[in-house]
Amino acid sequence: MEVSVAGRVNNINLPDKKVLLPVFEAIINSIQACANAGNSSNIDLLIKRHYDQPSLSSDINFLPEISSFTIKDNGCGFNTENFNSFNKSDSLNKAEIGGKGIGRFLWLKVFGNIKIDSVFSENNKIQHRTFTFSVKDDGISNNKLKDVVTSTPINTEVHLSDIYEKYRKIIPKETSVIVKALFGYCLSYFIAGLKINITVSDDYNKSEKYNLFDMYKREIKNNIIKESLVIKSNPLDAFIIKYPTTNGFNHRIVYCAHNREVKIEKIVKYMPIISQRLIDNDKNEYIVIAYVIGKCLDDMVNQERTHFIFDINEIDDDENSEEKQEDLDNINIITLRDIRQSIIPLVNKHVEDNLKEIKENHIKKIEKIINDNSPEYRSVIKYCKDDILKIPPSLSTEKTEIELHKIMHRLEIDLKEKSSKILKVSPSTEQEIADYNTEYIKVAEQTSDIGIDKLVFCPNQMA
Repeated sequence: MEVSVAGRVNNINLPDKKVLLPVFEAIINSIQACANAGNSSNIDLLIKRHYDQPSLSSDINFLPEISSFTIKDNGCGFNTENFNSFNKSDSLNKAEIGGKGIGRFLWLKVFGNIKIDSVFSENNKIQHRTFTFSVKDDGISNNKLKDVVTSTPINTEVHLSDIYEKYRKIIPKETSVIVKALFGYCLSYFIAGLKINITVSDDYNKSEKYNLFDMYKREIKNNIIKESLVIKSNPLDAFIIKYPTTNGFNHRIVYCAHNREVKIEKIVKYMPIISQRLIDNDKNEYIVIAYVIGKCLDDMVNQERTHFIFDINEIDDDENSEEKQEDLDNINIITLRDIRQSIIPLVNKHVEDNLKEIKENHIKKIEKIINDNSPEYRSVIKYCKDDILKIPPSLSTEKTEIELHKIMHRLEIDLKEKSSKILKVSPSTEQEIADYNTEYIKVAEQTSDIGIDKLVFCPNQMA
């Protein structure tokens, strides 16, 4: 069976926000090659730019567009086994370590020309292989292999160039932005024990150089807490990271597959109180990042590793989403919602001390709004403090009142349901009677308080 490289590439779905994925996958290939080589390993990413691109402004921070990426490593290289695997579509050569055999086709989705230059050791000889890889040549061309002197350094370079117009405009220009994204993509490898120096440099600014392993040791290594959990018989590990920073406040959950980040969710969406940087006991600012890793995530990621096939968002958009979720619960199928509902409490547990003042200030703000504008919601403060903490602190007074109205409505429905159940109960034993009386008094008190609040809001009704 012949494989059309152009057709294979055309069938790959690469969202714009994942435009750097081909470069990152090349880095992962280097990590795996270095692991197999077993030597002192180094990986370098060199960013090259269009020097002939003039600046049309006086902006001293002007950056020309990126023209190519070169990834260098001293791993095992393109020996016979690895070259044959590269030349086979959807190869299973790396299946045991999560390889899906399509990474090189991702390269061709963004880059028109790929050149490989590899010096490796095989059969007690040092050999040098070069070839090109492109859609126009339907894969590999100009494959050349020769013996070289034994003193030739082991080294492989992957040159990714000729960026297609569609992607050239959306690839981030700033090296720091690329480094931040790459660091996040590779972080789970460092967490798992990777000790390879991965450096990033820009030939336009020679002084700008980053070492990802040093970043990990300096910023992350001593700020990780591991939590192991089981959800619907699926074991998962969550690594809660308190990441020191004075920029941004994007607390997030990172769902990983095969040690790569696949999906990121903002924690603030599910835990609104955490809408700013936190301050630890040593007065250092930080954000929370929860990395989630597990075989169930490995098994449920799509071939491009851009999303999970059980992504709950595909359910949330449907009007019957709750019914569908219940069906999944009944047959014990894990979803991202299940994972998220277990991770959020873990995050809360590890930041609770640092949230205390924020929570207190938030409740004071809500109390002031109620006392000044909306006394009919006083029962919400008394009985629904957990719900109040779910109101985004950034909301205006008007929108906060709308959220208070929603909470009050849910409280009233809950009380009606409890009242209905009480009326149907006929306690007989001493303990049942005691429990009945306790619940009756509780419901009656809450109902009375809500009624009084409404009378305060509408005093004319007292006549």
